[in-house]
Amino acid sequence: MSKQFSLMTIDHTSTPWLAPIHPADTLPQRIEKLLAPDSDPEHKKEAFQWLLLEAELGNTIAQHRLCRCYLTGCGTRKDFRQASRWCRKAAEQNHISAQYELAELYSHGRGVTRNQVVAAKWYRKAARQNHLPAQAELGRRYGIGKGVPHNEGKAAYWYGLAAEQGLACAQYQLAIRYIHGAGLPANPQHAYAWCRLSAEQGYAQAQTCLGWMYADGFGTRHDPELAVQWYLKAAEQMQPQAHYNLGKLYAEGSRIRQNMQEARKHLEQAAEYGYQPAQEALLTLH
Repeated sequence: MSKQFSLMTIDHTSTPWLAPIHPADTLPQRIEKLLAPDSDPEHKKEAFQWLLLEAELGNTIAQHRLCRCYLTGCGTRKDFRQASRWCRKAAEQNHISAQYELAELYSHGRGVTRNQVVAAKWYRKAARQNHLPAQAELGRRYGIGKGVPHNEGKAAYWYGLAAEQGLACAQYQLAIRYIHGAGLPANPQHAYAWCRLSAEQGYAQAQTCLGWMYADGFGTRHDPELAVQWYLKAAEQMQPQAHYNLGKLYAEGSRIRQNMQEARKHLEQAAEYGYQPAQEALLTLH
């Protein structure tokens, strides 16, 4: 039984250095409208001036949103130094999203000198306040020893906190740790349960992993048809390993009906994404 899924790194946001807005980060409705992406540039400038006044009075929500304005150029020019300055002011007053944002700035060296130890410190502060992406990122860092000592037990702990609250990427990573016995005892059934929760949220890597579990009968029943269904869901999200696994299933024909046309189609798609095993498989495909 091949354990083909390794302890992978993950992306938590579409823009790595820009933190997600926390539900508590609310501003007056009028200001929120002025800051909307489709708002007129002059309206954004007006909102920026309001934020600046409030931030100077110590309003932590305004300080954090001012940081985001400087990061994105909303109502002002981009200025990472000013962004880090205002983010720090809010973070030091225990503003959860600002703590995560400041960690991201230190991690990527934007407006501050890159420092992974300091980044980990601020991720931890946000994680202790139940910021889910911070918990997942701290788990990732303990898993690879980035800014903190490598510790699989702590990686599993932080991933577990975020996973239990529904964060799909953390659920997937917890499943991987149950597959490998990394930081907690190996348990195929627990791996399957967490992988399924993540896959049902649309997380492509988990969908691929769940397909493999059904194909191999790992932690669940052997069901090649369900394997194909989950591989297809991941393939629709351009997950190269899902295309590769589909290609191999169709080529081998031992678990589902052999279909060389489908095999070639999926292997070629994976190869186009730069997936080396697919490129190698195409060389031997008849």
